Amino acid sequence: MNKIEYNPRKSRHIKYLERRIVELHKEIFDKECNIQLEGRGSPWMWNSGIGEYVPKHIDRSDYISGEKNWKAIVYFNTMDEGWGGETIFHLGDFEKIIVAPKMGRLALFKADIYHSTTCISRHALNKRIMLNYAYTSANGTA
Repeated sequence: MNKIEYNPRKSRHIKYLERRIVELHKEIFDKECNIQLEGRGSPWMWNSGIGEYVPKHIDRSDYISGEKNWKAIVYFNTMDEGWGGETIFHLGDFEKIIVAPKMGRLALFKADIYHSTTCISRHALNKRIMLNYAYTSANGTA
């Protein structure tokens, strides 16, 4: 799996996408859910190929700070059924939410939720590409 460091000078298109995604996050979560989010650092892009996966983990740097932190994933492409690359949110020993990668799909979750991805199948015709954001809840909403 390749973690691609985000560099806003590389492309005006990426810069536009980042700005637009942040605007949409704020619009959706502030207006619809009364959650005010403030960005934490730069977003980063993940690019996963055949045989790659992310084991169950929690993003410790976001969780241990004591703030009410959120993570957001935006999928840049669609993975067909059977290709793998799904994000799994582990809510307990037997409760899980599985999110399939679909272009434009947004997943927002609290930073203290364990999550993982399924392995990319050898039948997949493309890589799983996603942009990851970190947020702090500005109004203290958990």
